[in-house]
Amino acid sequence: MVGTLGAAAGTASLLLLLFATTCCLSAPGIHHRLPTLTLRSDAPYLERKHKTVMRCVVEWPGADPAVVGAIKLDDVKWMKDGTPIAELDKTQGSDDLKETGAELRVLHGKRQSEGDFQCSGLLRGVQLGDGRAVDVQLVSAPLKVKRARLSKFERLSKEEEVHAIQGHVARLPCSGIPDSIPGPAIIWFERAGDDRRLGVEERKNRYLGTSSGLQIAVVQPRDAGKYFCVATNPYTNQTRHSKNAVNLVVDDRAPTLSSSFTPHFVYPEPTKTHMVVEVAVGHSALLECVVAGGKVVWEKVNASLPVSLTDDGARVRQVWGNLRINEVSVDDAGTYVCHALSPIANADLSHPDHPRVTYK
Repeated sequence: MVGTLGAAAGTASLLLLLFATTCCLSAPGIHHRLPTLTLRSDAPYLERKHKTVMRCVVEWPGADPAVVGAIKLDDVKWMKDGTPIAELDKTQGSDDLKETGAELRVLHGKRQSEGDFQCSGLLRGVQLGDGRAVDVQLVSAPLKVKRARLSKFERLSKEEEVHAIQGHVARLPCSGIPDSIPGPAIIWFERAGDDRRLGVEERKNRYLGTSSGLQIAVVQPRDAGKYFCVATNPYTNQTRHSKNAVNLVVDDRAPTLSSSFTPHFVYPEPTKTHMVVEVAVGHSALLECVVAGGKVVWEKVNASLPVSLTDDGARVRQVWGNLRINEVSVDDAGTYVCHALSPIANADLSHPDHPRVTYK
């Protein structure tokens, strides 16, 4: 918002109301950048039974620290989801929020205290470039605040059953995964009667944990049985155990010639649309591709894709049929296709008569 310094040019103080975090004052031949109000929290998330403190602070990038320090912040008001704190009721977290000047305390981290917070305040003594001091009323940009948590697993109406062929890769789903903030939750599996953590780093010889399931390589009849998914939120140190059993059935019959050389997807199911995967820069991405009766070849559309099949230290590595990309960069964005090809056929990726799945 822009204010005009006309008749008030000779006054010692000017009061402006500005609903923005960055704005300016202008007059003929004069252009002044204004400070901003910013919310700072002493914790990235609210936590149950823990106090969180938010502060309304004055920031003025590029200004002399002494000039910034001379600004006095008065008449600070706090808002949640656009409503003044004083007007909230208990269902909106009023009994959990205490404002004291430029400080807002969230006392117990209740679920109702989540929301978008803002502060407004009167900045007194803002020094302009021509030497004048003005008073400015500002409102901060919203700060979205969430409570760290790990919800319970959703209960399924019936037990899930997965069939796998001996010697192939079995893929067990983790259904009803809890809502985790921050997320996603770290998941692994436990077998009934066995408390080993299957799918975590220290036990990934035959077990590969993914963001939504577990893969078991070279599955054998002895692997048959009931498995249960477990989820952990490292931030809150909470762990949830699913009550939904996944029953793995392993077919130990000798494969027929047709089943051995007719590729089909175990996971995911081929669709006409692509699957979207979002990964933060610097993290790892795992694109799942479990195929029976065939071999897997990965392709990046309109780009080369140097994939290692043997080097565990490689940044781009094919793990069984899956594509793992470590230390993801912006250049890794694109469309990836998993082709399920017959092991006795030529790898003609352009041929339309083989199944494929697409990630983007």
